[in-house]
Amino acid sequence: MSFLQFSNIYFVPSFHNRLQFSIEVRKAFQKIKPDIVAVELPDIYYSDVIQAVSRLPKLTMLCLDHGNDTYAYIPIFPSDSMIEGIRLARDNNLPITFIDMAVKEYKVTDNSFYAPDDYAITSIGLEKFYEVNKEYFSTEDAADTKRESTMAFHLNRLSKNFNNVLFIGGMSHWENIKSHLHEKTFMLHPHELEEIKTPFLAKPGKKALYSLLGETPFIVFHYEIARRFNLPFDKWKIIIKLIQEAKAAPLLEEENFNTREINNLIEYAKKLANIDNEILPDLYNLLLSAKQTLGDDYGIELLELAMKYP
Repeated sequence: MSFLQFSNIYFVPSFHNRLQFSIEVRKAFQKIKPDIVAVELPDIYYSDVIQAVSRLPKLTMLCLDHGNDTYAYIPIFPSDSMIEGIRLARDNNLPITFIDMAVKEYKVTDNSFYAPDDYAITSIGLEKFYEVNKEYFSTEDAADTKRESTMAFHLNRLSKNFNNVLFIGGMSHWENIKSHLHEKTFMLHPHELEEIKTPFLAKPGKKALYSLLGETPFIVFHYEIARRFNLPFDKWKIIIKLIQEAKAAPLLEEENFNTREINNLIEYAKKLANIDNEILPDLYNLLLSAKQTLGDDYGIELLELAMKYP
């Protein structure tokens, strides 16, 4: 299954800004047919987030001013599961609710442990993936404790007013939220902000795009295409597409790479991924494989194509 369940609350546990979880949200949405979508975001940012979502597929960051020239941002990217949930709700004219509590220096983050390759979900499923990882989660932070209590309060209310509630949020919060729901220990906490400064929308620069997206831009763009035309999407197939299209670059026309050479690159990249305890090669391993097998010129073309998000 692509969700966890407590009563009529269906939860899609996610690592923020990781593409596979957007895919899982789409699966869950089709299976559950929810009456409302709830996300792990504070309601004080509702109008700004909705405005940014309406700009998609253009990428936007909702920037939060914490004072002293420090900022955090909420990524409004197709690769984020909460954003996918909001988009699906809007596409289907469903209500959307933000149920998180805003705290000082609020930011969308995951637990500090090294997150495994979420492509494993395609083999073992989201429920098993969550079970394997949940023992490594820790939310001992006082602010997180209040946030989880607040989210459970809202989910309890929603469960009484709607038949099926789809909730999307960080997977590290679920056990505590579920405990609050089961034991009825939830409580509504007010936002903890000294002052609410007006957030603003910003467009990510090309040089920062890869680090901000957390995914290869080429892959995210092809997910957006698949989403728009309701096409099947597989990340590994898009990586192969990237490798194949890079060899067709005009500057490489005389190279005429053959199938054996391309397969050597692919196998090299897969072995590097295995060394890093990953299933699929990331952009760094793709580029290293390209350099070692097909040369620097191909590697440059691969990089330029990989970084494209029109």
